[in-house]
Amino acid sequence: MLMSGDFGSLDAKEVRLTIENKMAGIKAISREAAKTVDGHWLVRQLPFPVGGRWDIQIDILVNDFEKTTLQDQVTIRR
Repeated sequence: MLMSGDFGSLDAKEVRLTIENKMAGIKAISREAAKTVDGHWLVRQLPFPVGGRWDIQIDILVNDFEKTTLQDQVTIRR
């Protein structure tokens, strides 16, 4: 679920998730998220073929003129 800076609901036009694992030699894999009826965003069939530290990027198209990008890392254990 997307939230604004004041923890209110953020109704985005589009959301895209990108993952990458440079240490494993895996280039960026990107998928568009679909908005569910309950307001959550869902990415289907996003492969994490190996464990390790993955770079995550979420691109949020708020409206036709504003885009927000969030970046972080997650560790996937196998």
